[in-house]
Amino acid sequence: MNLYMFFKTAIVIFRELRAQKKYINDVVEPYLNELEVRHNGLFSKYQRFKITSSYCLYVPVIVCYSVSRLISKPITQQQRRSATMMGLITPLYDDLLDELNLTPSQIEQLTIAPENYQSDVFLVNAVKEIGIDLNNSAFDKAAYLKVSRDVLQVQIETIQQFNPTISSAELQQVTWDKAMISFVFYYTHLFGTPTKEMSDALYEVAGLQQFCNDLFDMYKDCQGKSYTLANTCQNFTQLKSFFIEKNKALFQKVSALPYPKKDKEYFMIRMLLIICSGLVAINYMIKLEKIKGKPVNWFELARKELIIDMEKPKNLILWFFSLWKLMRLYQKTAPQIK
Repeated sequence: MNLYMFFKTAIVIFRELRAQKKYINDVVEPYLNELEVRHNGLFSKYQRFKITSSYCLYVPVIVCYSVSRLISKPITQQQRRSATMMGLITPLYDDLLDELNLTPSQIEQLTIAPENYQSDVFLVNAVKEIGIDLNNSAFDKAAYLKVSRDVLQVQIETIQQFNPTISSAELQQVTWDKAMISFVFYYTHLFGTPTKEMSDALYEVAGLQQFCNDLFDMYKDCQGKSYTLANTCQNFTQLKSFFIEKNKALFQKVSALPYPKKDKEYFMIRMLLIICSGLVAINYMIKLEKIKGKPVNWFELARKELIIDMEKPKNLILWFFSLWKLMRLYQKTAPQIK
């Protein structure tokens, strides 16, 4: 893995992100407006923010495009739309559970046979329309419906994260499981059921990316009394070791995939561009522990102490340094890549 490939990959991702932002502005925003008119309701400002600034951007570019390049199956314009719609529907499903309090059986019916679901609630009808579209455009509808049920089951199981007595082992399991099934959900819609080797790789990369999200969402999760590996951690030096070991596991899983070396390296760089931010956050928390004294009750800290602004020049430099460290670790851990 050389600097040329790194900068080439970074440039490609920058262009993809820029193109997807334009796509969101030209296609997604008008579609959201149409949904509001058609179903007589309004998305909240926060819902629009999540959709347009995160999920519709992150899912297609970081997940779907990266896997597409790895398996040498270019995404069509229709698949691009589907990937974006999956990004659109993801945060709305959370709101069905958290805000509307739909039961698991109601959400399953809305997911598996949305055309038969009757409601006069705006958000439900918006999800219904998107769901019908996704079901009809799936590469393998039966496989997609099966994984949709799996996603629902994992979402139900994440209720464990509101239990203050949940163990670290259980938190790790929930974190990796819920993230992996989301990645499999995206993969299955576009390309069909992944192989075991691909599922194993998706398990590790998705879990690490969710873990990184939890590091940056510590204040939000503390306020919502949602327990994660991050906000229950009593020793971030130990959590850093855990993070490094999980990266090594990821490298091994990716190296086992039956694809050319250059494609696996390209995929790995793209994934590390997100994952390496977790190392910045962990090192910040280690410094905070030294100031506060261990163990820290993260639920008692102010917002300004838990929010890490990755756009600050200092953090951007730390991000680049962390990326370089993980890339070097990748080279040492998976020398057998062919």
